[in-house]
Amino acid sequence: MKPKKIRFFTLERWHLGLICVCFTVLSVFLMTQAYGRAVSTEGEALQPGRIAIVIDDFGRQRKGVKEMLELDVKLTAAVIPFLEYSAEDATYAAEHGKEVILHLPMQATTHDIPSHIGTRTIKVGQSAEEIRALLSDAKAELPQAVGANIHMGTLACSKREVMEPIMAFMKENQMFFLDSMTSRKSVCKEVAGEVGVDFLQNRVFLEHEEKSKAYVKKELEKAIKIAQKTGSCIVIGHVGYEGGMITVNGIREMQDAFQKNNIELVYVSELVTDSHYTDNASPQTQQNAEQT
Repeated sequence: MKPKKIRFFTLERWHLGLICVCFTVLSVFLMTQAYGRAVSTEGEALQPGRIAIVIDDFGRQRKGVKEMLELDVKLTAAVIPFLEYSAEDATYAAEHGKEVILHLPMQATTHDIPSHIGTRTIKVGQSAEEIRALLSDAKAELPQAVGANIHMGTLACSKREVMEPIMAFMKENQMFFLDSMTSRKSVCKEVAGEVGVDFLQNRVFLEHEEKSKAYVKKELEKAIKIAQKTGSCIVIGHVGYEGGMITVNGIREMQDAFQKNNIELVYVSELVTDSHYTDNASPQTQQNAEQT
């Protein structure tokens, strides 16, 4: 009598069928999960939002000025008054469908370099009359301006005695004020609220940590996410040596991304009714701004 052979496992046809069924179910489950995540992500990406791009430093260096103002997008041009090209840049900006605001030179430190900050600067220690006279001259030179923001100004924007006459002038001339967020000690929001001035805050600097096209595009991607979350976002870039052509090309190459993500480019003045701009900017935004 032959001994029986012990069969530990026999792969029958029905086993193969069961394995195929299990594999199919698992595949469908994983694909469904992946699809769900993709739909969710795309859904977030397609939330509508608005971005206002402010470009500072018109009026002085020529790098990227013409190219920036000729971009076929809505931009807000912040023009430094009292410089060689101030009136020319403001006129050219308006002719090319750009919004114009005053880029007010304001004292940053106790040892500012005149060539950096401008020839006529709003300084701590000036009287209200002196500040108002400077603002009046700036508005007369750049009548296209519908608002103002800060050029440098780390020290000045922290002083109520400086900001009060500025906000009063904004109110009287029906101009909005954009805090560039150059200091976490800024009193601009508080004073603007007391005076009743339309007030906004910068959220993103386009060339802060490095001056490259890749970094500009990265920061615009950040702005897209903020706009999708809150409805809108203000960003600040520069012409001249702070940005120039790298910023021009970065904005130009992000046009498809704006469209795909349902982002509309608008003027700053179109955002004055957005309530979230009365909120404080994030500590990181303020920390970055202080170094700009």
